[in-house]
Amino acid sequence: MVRTQIQLTEKQSDLLKKMAMTHTLSIAEIIRQAVDTYIKSNTAINTEERIKKVLELSEKYDDSEGKRNVSKKHDDYLVETYLGHK
Repeated sequence: MVRTQIQLTEKQSDLLKKMAMTHTLSIAEIIRQAVDTYIKSNTAINTEERIKKVLELSEKYDDSEGKRNVSKKHDDYLVETYLGHK
């Protein structure tokens, strides 16, 4: 583990102490769990955004005027969509 120093408000500290006593966990463990939850929720959002972009991309080429080589050049089109360049 990596030792990290943080600053909390008095209210945050008091609430964490109460939670630690109630759940018989250390304050550090409660903070680690909160960080894990935060990371997972942000990863889920990013994944959802990526899926949305891919679905939008598939719709972009799903018409009679669309590109015909999507199956061969899909990686190029994904890079273009995500990074904004060819």
